[in-house]
Amino acid sequence: YVRDGCTDEVANARFFLHVIPADEGDLPPHREAYGFDNLDFALEWSGARLDGACVAVVPLPVWPIAAIRTGQFDETGRLWETEFAWPDGR
Repeated sequence: YVRDGCTDEVANARFFLHVIPADEGDLPPHREAYGFDNLDFALEWSGARLDGACVAVVPLPVWPIAAIRTGQFDETGRLWETEFAWPDGR
């Protein structure tokens, strides 16, 4: 996971990483109600600053992925978000 422009503000905000499966039956039982697997993280837990970017390693599920929603949030709410979709579940 790479986020360019790793300022102190960016580095200190939590990242959300929601992975939507191609087949909802692949979700862990505790995530079925949400429709996605929640892999939220903080840079201090899963990454570091490198060459001006926030870089983190977050293992993805082994099942086919339909979409990923990601962004950052802090105590005021969502700071930014984006979505990547693969209709064929790749």
